[in-house]
Amino acid sequence: MVKNVINYFKSNLLRISSSMPTPKVIKGNFGKFILSKLPVSLLYFGLPRMVNIEPINICNLKCALCPYPEMDRKKVVMDFEKYKILIDELKLFKPKIYFTAWGDALLHPKFIEMIKYSSANGIRAGFSSNFCMPLTDKKIKGLVLSGINYIIIDMDGATKETYLKYRKNGDFDRLIKNVKKLVYYKKKYNPHLTLKAQCLIMKQNEHELKEIETLSRNLGFDTLHYYPIFLKQNWSKCSFDTEKREKEGKEFLPENQEYSRYNEKFILKEAQAVCPYIKQAAISSSGNMVICCNDVNSSVIVGNVFEEGFMRIWKSRLYKQIRKDIIIKKFPICKNCDISMFKLKKEILFNKK
Repeated sequence: MVKNVINYFKSNLLRISSSMPTPKVIKGNFGKFILSKLPVSLLYFGLPRMVNIEPINICNLKCALCPYPEMDRKKVVMDFEKYKILIDELKLFKPKIYFTAWGDALLHPKFIEMIKYSSANGIRAGFSSNFCMPLTDKKIKGLVLSGINYIIIDMDGATKETYLKYRKNGDFDRLIKNVKKLVYYKKKYNPHLTLKAQCLIMKQNEHELKEIETLSRNLGFDTLHYYPIFLKQNWSKCSFDTEKREKEGKEFLPENQEYSRYNEKFILKEAQAVCPYIKQAAISSSGNMVICCNDVNSSVIVGNVFEEGFMRIWKSRLYKQIRKDIIIKKFPICKNCDISMFKLKKEILFNKK
């Protein structure tokens, strides 16, 4: 692959150099510029190291800025037998699996069995959850013993009042109770399991970030990740409703600009880097391979892994063309995406492993 790219640029140097942007633009977007000049035939970067799998597209919450309530896809619970066939293909190159997308994985009736099957095939996996639904001791213990490598849990407030301002329909008391049980079983049966608290920074909780850190440490989390809040309009609409966007921004964006992805006009502060999804896969609960886990309505479908197989889709000419389209931001969902602005993330380690 690298040799092919070098040879291509050697033979096309004059044509490419004549269209190069200014040095200022190159500094922030050089990788994107280079990739955008590659022919479609070269836009294959090997097998993915990460595969996002959506076990279920049903959620128990209606979080304030989440487009889930507006999702127009059919609600689907991924078929366990079809999932096993997918894992049988993925085990050949063993990517990491992140169970996430537009539902809470714990609502899948066979989620623990899904983890066990991937783990038995040598695949490392993790998932994120609001973790505030009713969970029995048996299920929490089963999670700890399933072979899961890490669990990310939403901790957006140090008090019930703050937490519920964003996590609509959530249950703060149950969340704390569930986490305490999880930590207990982790210490007893699987101390190598990594528990990550995740906090979206917004106007409603920026005043108690220190308290959220203290609570997370006292509960027994290994790490705490802070992420600046994102505006719903980035994902749920292809074209922005400016008035609605301004309203959301005024209501939820942090007053401290250090915590915000956006400027005073509610526009992203800087252009995103090269999208990680040109070499990362996302699969919906119905088996559709989509361009990104943020594509709430599966607006761009490359193929269905249950019908065509993972490898066939991933290596197809169609996917190569789609990677090109992602790089040049052809798709409406890509035009205002902030998924790759990771430098705004902050991680606090409580327990070094």
